[in-house]
Amino acid sequence: MRLTIEINNVDELSFIRELLRKLQIPILSSDQALSDINIQDTAKTIALMEKIAERGTYTQDILDPKEWQRDIRQNRDLPFRED
Repeated sequence: MRLTIEINNVDELSFIRELLRKLQIPILSSDQALSDINIQDTAKTIALMEKIAERGTYTQDILDPKEWQRDIRQNRDLPFRED
């Protein structure tokens, strides 16, 4: 017998995984990333993302995006085109 459950909430996923473990029911998942999620990993991921956000990005130094793009753009030959 096979039962398919679709879960979008991490808390519900953790609860169901724990219940299945207690009942000794094997978990087969087509979404391996989702099956490996747990609350601790989520908290670590959020903490890392917050650190990255605090660092800022180089785009903060770009005052005029159009001018910046013109400065860094490099022309290249297009495929299947002749001069």
